[in-house]
Amino acid sequence: MAAPKRTVPAHRVVRDTLRARIASGELPVHAKLPPEPQLAADFGVSRMTANKAILALVDEGWLVRTKGVGTFVARDARARETYKVQIAVASDPSFVRNDHYFGTLYWTLRGALGASGIVPELVVLDANVARSSAGANALVAFNPPRESLGDLEALSGAGVHVVVLGARWEGSALPCVDSDNVLGAAMAVNQLLDFGHRDVLFLGAFPEVADTIDRLRGFRLAMKARGVALRPEREILVPMSLRLDHETRARLEDLLTSGRGPSAIFAAGAGLGLETLSMTQRLGLRVPEDVSLIAFDDPEYLRMAHPPLSTVAQPLEAMAERVATMVVEAIESGGCPPGEHLFDPVLIARESVSHPPVQAAI
Repeated sequence: MAAPKRTVPAHRVVRDTLRARIASGELPVHAKLPPEPQLAADFGVSRMTANKAILALVDEGWLVRTKGVGTFVARDARARETYKVQIAVASDPSFVRNDHYFGTLYWTLRGALGASGIVPELVVLDANVARSSAGANALVAFNPPRESLGDLEALSGAGVHVVVLGARWEGSALPCVDSDNVLGAAMAVNQLLDFGHRDVLFLGAFPEVADTIDRLRGFRLAMKARGVALRPEREILVPMSLRLDHETRARLEDLLTSGRGPSAIFAAGAGLGLETLSMTQRLGLRVPEDVSLIAFDDPEYLRMAHPPLSTVAQPLEAMAERVATMVVEAIESGGCPPGEHLFDPVLIARESVSHPPVQAAI
């Protein structure tokens, strides 16, 4: 039996056709589009479908609407092919492309910029970035370390539109887009506290990374707000890896098998969450009956784990799309919206959190 054909929604056909006409010059800059009823008749679709396509092109910046006047072509897509936009990453580019967090940001941003006629260049964020990125129209820095802020601010001062994606550094004047990691961590901790846990362990990686700093801050704020004493031994940070090193693994195994708690673990990363789950199960402990576990981010492997892990999901696609819009507007209008643009994360409750064992409850 032949596989069923996949159809493209009518509004996307209209949108893509109009976008192609703009890109080819068939619809030049400032050209006025026919009224919606006529467009609908020309494409053989409903007026609602035509309206949905036009609104999508307005959101992408291809069209502009003036009330009582009409809809006009806002820009020349062909000119965008000359824009030089860089995506700067501090990690190996191959890792960035394939990692759930960085990969989602990268491919979404690349697709959103591509829809605007821009093909970004992937570069390494290092000590030479100020020189290698001179002459670029814009640069998006993925989760930059604190020590790179000076170079990025120098680039911004030289006329390159710099936007930080996936990090929030206090004191920096650079515009940034991120999820609210403080809020996300507090949501995770409150989920555990609501189930009656009072002995909660924070497990994070890369202590100097902005997101880790914010997640640890959110952990501490939530614990203090609920009247739970903070204990330094319940904060474990893996120094230079997204995976558990031998020393950290041994420390966790000793805690979990010694009867000294904790009753719950907040793993502030998806990979750390999955590794912690595997480690507890290898020790003969049950999740959530013996120890509850909640993670951060929501790749498929957390949903497919046994049990599926509760987690805090970041709106990565929305973050990347927002940056694409900021970059285009910055190049064409001469400036980026300043300040922090924070998106709210979402708590996803699954089967890895439950009430603490009787002996651990207070």
